[in-house]
Amino acid sequence: MYENSTTGGNSSVTIDARSSTELNRKSSISRPPMPPPRKNIVAQNPSSSSRLNRRRCTYIVVAAAAFVLVAGVTIGTSVGLTRDTDNEASSSVDGITAVLSTSSPTASPVIAAPQPTPQPTPQPTPQPTPQPTPQPSASGPSTCDHKSLMLSAGTSTVAAVVIEVENAGNLDSRWQKKTSPSGYLGSGILEWNGNNFYNTPGEGLISFDVKIDHPGKYRFQWRNRYGGGSNHDNNDSWLRFPDAEEFYAEKGSQRKCPKGGQSEPCPNGNPEGATKEGWFKVFMNQAGYNYQAKTGDFQDFFIYAEFNQAKVYTLQIAGRSQKHQIDRVVLWRVTDGVQPTETQMSSMSETAC
Repeated sequence: MYENSTTGGNSSVTIDARSSTELNRKSSISRPPMPPPRKNIVAQNPSSSSRLNRRRCTYIVVAAAAFVLVAGVTIGTSVGLTRDTDNEASSSVDGITAVLSTSSPTASPVIAAPQPTPQPTPQPTPQPTPQPTPQPSASGPSTCDHKSLMLSAGTSTVAAVVIEVENAGNLDSRWQKKTSPSGYLGSGILEWNGNNFYNTPGEGLISFDVKIDHPGKYRFQWRNRYGGGSNHDNNDSWLRFPDAEEFYAEKGSQRKCPKGGQSEPCPNGNPEGATKEGWFKVFMNQAGYNYQAKTGDFQDFFIYAEFNQAKVYTLQIAGRSQKHQIDRVVLWRVTDGVQPTETQMSSMSETAC
């Protein structure tokens, strides 16, 4: 046993050496040994550290690839949809900027889209007000020489056109206006004093603009006479209706048409005698003034024209045989069921426009 006196105090401590040794032994038995201090895992296991680093790199690469893929699809779609025009290309830039700014894992500055330079609004150049193109009236030209009227024929009325041929304008000098022989109507008659044109229609052309206000089928007659000594040589002139819907000659159930006319092909062909380019030779063979108007040598077909619209049509007369004299023309509508007599036609007044 050891004794230890503490200097400067009244107490003393006596330590038994056996007891101290026993105490130390018991303490070492009752407490387990302390484990050695832990060392750095990375330092003691380098292979685990490498695997961890590789795993982190893999995550970073995958994340970067996903970002690039999303950005590329967005950019490609935006550019592909908007590459056609300059204005749309600026929209593509906006789209790319938006993708980059929202998809980037790190904050990056947003690039502002370029603003288009304001352009002055173009002012339209004043244009002259277009004037409408005049369209032909459904009733033909607004002017005419003669027109159809409902005229008295005894106790009935008939649509008719009455023309005094001596009043024709721009008259060819080969047509001579005469006041003999007596018996004419109006102010006189016209006599052809040119050459004979038996096979050449159109010489000394006279044209009348006839306004038809009562469409239908009309018969043509003229008051005429032969002025020479022969009822076979001084008795005819050329006649044509170039724009009538139909122009033909009839006798009973037969119908004949002028060669080259609008009504060909005709059921019974062309009449005997002269006919050409839509013209009929129209003759008479009775002495004195009369309303004979026939075609077809030794056939005596009557002359008809069909006017299917209310408009202006053209009537044409041309010289053929010398000394043929014409006083007036009468067109009357067959469908009215009235056939005016010569006296009734002579009593009708001219139907000038």
